[in-house]
This record gives sequence, C-alpha cells and structure tokens, in this order.
Amino acid sequence: MHALIIEDDPFSELLLRSLLEGVGFRSFEGASTQTQAVVSFRARRPHLITADVRLAQGTGYGAVDEIVRAFGPIPTIFVTGNADLLSGRSDPIFRKPISEELFCSTVSGLFAH
Repeated sequence: MHALIIEDDPFSELLLRSLLEGVGFRSFEGASTQTQAVVSFRARRPHLITADVRLAQGTGYGAVDEIVRAFGPIPTIFVTGNADLLSGRSDPIFRKPISEELFCSTVSGLFAH
C-alpha cells in the first residue's frame, strides 16, 4: 500500500513512515507544501493521506480539501499540534505527540475488511 504524508517536519515524517510500515504500507511520498501534496497525489494515488495542519506553504487541510474536490474521498488522518483548526471534520485527528499504538490501530481499522 502507498501513503502520502503531508508534513513539513522531517522528524514527524520519518516517524509516520515507520509507523505506517509497521501496519503494512510499503511505499511513501512526502509533501511539505500544499501544492506539492496535490502534485504528488496526481502522480500516484495513495491508499491513505496523513496531513499536518500548518505547513510552511499552505495547509494540510487545504491540500486534502483540494484533493477530495478533484478526485473524490480518500482515507485521511490528521496529525497535528493545531487540532483546534479542524473542528467539524470527520477525519481522525491525532494531536502531536501522537499515541503510536492508537495511531496504528486507527490506520489498521481504516483498512480492515
């Protein structure tokens, strides 16, 4: 499975890659800006998006909203220190620092058949 990680902190991106590998993801694309996230999505549609809220350029929720408008729903998990900016969203939201066990359980639950 393939994941798009929208995150501008390299340490957070590495942690998410490691956790996602542990639940079966085998390929990853990282994006540190809103524009880069949309371009990466177009190049290879992922099975899952993880997104931080605040990015150096744009926002993770802006990227997700743009992707969903253009391509339809995609499983998304927000991983952020700014969860207050996501009120009203139905996607799972994890506050940094995240509970690794709960994050992995949530991801696994999204893909349980």
